[in-house]
Amino acid sequence: MGNGSIELIDLIIRLAPSGSYAVGPNEIQYKEYEYSCHRYDRKLVENPKDASIHVFVNPTNPTGEYLPVEKTKKYVEENCKNGSYVIIDESMLPWFGPRWREVSVFYQYEWIRSMLQERSVHVVVIHTWSKIFSCSGLRIGSIILPCRDDFALMKKYMIPWNVNVLAGDYLSVCMKNKDYLQQTWDTTSELRRNQKAALEAAFPDWDIKGEPFLSWMWIDTKSEQARIFRTF
Repeated sequence: MGNGSIELIDLIIRLAPSGSYAVGPNEIQYKEYEYSCHRYDRKLVENPKDASIHVFVNPTNPTGEYLPVEKTKKYVEENCKNGSYVIIDESMLPWFGPRWREVSVFYQYEWIRSMLQERSVHVVVIHTWSKIFSCSGLRIGSIILPCRDDFALMKKYMIPWNVNVLAGDYLSVCMKNKDYLQQTWDTTSELRRNQKAALEAAFPDWDIKGEPFLSWMWIDTKSEQARIFRTF
């Protein structure tokens, strides 16, 4: 557990073997990874096979692109070199629905073990709980590590009492509240579907991206003005 996922992101990027980093399969990723990599003098490389750390946010924040677990595994196998660390951020995956754990990479125990034993590839999975449980001020994140050595190293450099009692108790209660989660899954999909339909009716030229289960939309308005503004 960490003081939000940002603490855990910073720690794993600081402690992983030195070298460059890559993002993918989408080049647009959650900015905290870029900030941490730059803080520790890691350079971005275009070819993921040259990187010591690979950052993969899935579903991607903010574009909403999502790679199913088997395709995720295939991407990692084909693009991450031996001895590298692969950080898969699934902070937005809980919106998938009741089966979200089954489609998570952390559910692939044997694959994670084989990647570590056969290729020394460390598959790390990060979650942020303040989003799905609407408590961003409490700062709750978690990290799943592939081996005891990684865990011991993280614990060595993690500050004492990094997660307060209120945050820990709140998360414990939320995890058991199946009614809240089911309501979130049902209403999010319905609200997104209605909002998407209204936007498409009002702006038929817009390209609305993202998976149906997500709580936000990424919209290409096809606007030249918006494109110019984005360059600044």
